[in-house]
Amino acid sequence: MHPGCLLGTSPERVPRGASRRNSLQKSPSKPFVFKLMQKSAHPIENTDFQVPLFSHSCALFRCKSCICHTYAKQPVGVCSHANPKSKVLLEISPPASHNRLAVKHLQNHSARHLSAAERVYIPANGNGRWSMRTLRTLCGMLLATLLVCALVKIRATAASPPTGAQAASSAPLLAATPPMGWNSWDGYGTTITEDQVKSNADWFAKNLKPFGWQYIVVDMEWFVTNPTAQGSSNLSQFSMDAYGRYTPAPNRFPSSLPDKGFRPLADYLHSLGLKFGIHILRGIPKKAVEANLPIANSSYHALDAADTSDTCPWNPDNFGIDASKPGAQAYYDSIAALYASWGVDFIKVDCISSRPYRGDEIRLLSAALAKTGRPIVLSLSPGPAPLEKIDELRKYAQMWRISNDVWDLWHSTAEYPQGLGDQFANVAKWAGKAQPGHWPDADMLPLGDLGPAPGWGKPRTTRLTHDEQRTLMTLWAIFPSPLMIGGDLTSADPWTLSLLTNPEVLAVDQRSTRNRVAFSNEETTIWVAESGDSFYVAAFNRTASTQKIQFTWDLLGLPQRAYAVRDLWEHRELRPAPSLQLQLPAHASALFQLRAANLL
Repeated sequence: MHPGCLLGTSPERVPRGASRRNSLQKSPSKPFVFKLMQKSAHPIENTDFQVPLFSHSCALFRCKSCICHTYAKQPVGVCSHANPKSKVLLEISPPASHNRLAVKHLQNHSARHLSAAERVYIPANGNGRWSMRTLRTLCGMLLATLLVCALVKIRATAASPPTGAQAASSAPLLAATPPMGWNSWDGYGTTITEDQVKSNADWFAKNLKPFGWQYIVVDMEWFVTNPTAQGSSNLSQFSMDAYGRYTPAPNRFPSSLPDKGFRPLADYLHSLGLKFGIHILRGIPKKAVEANLPIANSSYHALDAADTSDTCPWNPDNFGIDASKPGAQAYYDSIAALYASWGVDFIKVDCISSRPYRGDEIRLLSAALAKTGRPIVLSLSPGPAPLEKIDELRKYAQMWRISNDVWDLWHSTAEYPQGLGDQFANVAKWAGKAQPGHWPDADMLPLGDLGPAPGWGKPRTTRLTHDEQRTLMTLWAIFPSPLMIGGDLTSADPWTLSLLTNPEVLAVDQRSTRNRVAFSNEETTIWVAESGDSFYVAAFNRTASTQKIQFTWDLLGLPQRAYAVRDLWEHRELRPAPSLQLQLPAHASALFQLRAANLL
């Protein structure tokens, strides 16, 4: 074999003086046999075939399947001797069968199939060298080929479906407005069943979905087969898979059998046009660690992830995750993949954002959700989340709690629960910190029928007065906070429904900007926000007696002028006013939209 040959055997020379025409008409004494040896991501095997080459001839082939690589670096070719009198420049596609290769002349773009022993011959000029015209043609064609390959690569990259973090970065913004939904905790504690979820979801889809409400969230310990209302019992029995991941308790969620998880329930909610959420506790089940169960889709086991010295202060179910251990990310990846396969759209993670703040686990879980490629809202609980961690919270989550649980009382002297009146100081700390996709969360709305098994206290109708209930909705909207209604929706009365379906109040929560405290003391608080060419003003009487409130607009940071005023709760226009003047009963509020009078 000549040193210039890439592979194969050299055919005999054509006798000196023989014409190219004669040589073209005569078969060579030895056909040139070679095996395509492709060094690319697309190996082709068993592709021996024969190409007759004359003396001083050469064949250069390029595989079309190599277009994803640097084209010029992977020629596949043969030659008989140096200084050839004839050349062929071909392009070879992967074969449809082992004895036929798609071949394309790079000189003239003619495509054809080359079968075994087929002769391909392109004469050179009379002096045995390439003509300038031929060289220009070849160079032009090679350049064009390189450009085409580059375009193909770009298009292939653009057409490839994004995965993992790419999908997350290219997807629409999660929670572009504060999420609105229902959570089972205030009405059912940890006892919720599949039928109860569906009945609440049916009511929700009929009555709340038209107003922008979306999420149905199953709260704590859906995997416990012997639940108590308040949960966190040392006597709990769990439903768990072979990889240490909680699964729905089959006696409460029968559609989860066999091995379907929450997928059937999620499908039902999605069929109503709703989104599905679940509550989880940070960490890994203690039972999984005790048995050192394997972690799905990894070589690790539970002990490779767990921090056995760490347990949630108020729930005994799990050990924490040690972020420095090799299996830490693998475990969170495994549960995120499971939840994504179920069709989960929202995950509320507890015991992670306060007492103490677990930044490493927030990061691990956020990364795991991103890898699934499914848009899943990450909500962090409980509060108060540390304000100094706001950059981290915005980076990894869509929601985070700013206080302990809020229940149906005005003020609490205990750390748990908190009352409505206690939230004024909490929301003031976070004023102006909300961003599209990232929302400080003032907690759920304890409205309506808090039963049959609430997460705190006995079954009851909310103890907040009507004025206090409006104050709750007004404060959450002007802040603005995610809105998660609790309680049994199927027994909601017309008053509760009116609170949740006022489109003008909901618009303040969903679309207002530059939300800020304009004035506040122990008796009165005034919030201001903006929307287009209008302002929103929320006034609150924080005392237990009737109070008269009066402010000029400039004292609230607004341009001093006469404004047309609309009462958003009462749906009525008021006379243009040069100042805010009103009288509010105990713990009552008012919410107005202001527009310059000369614009109306």
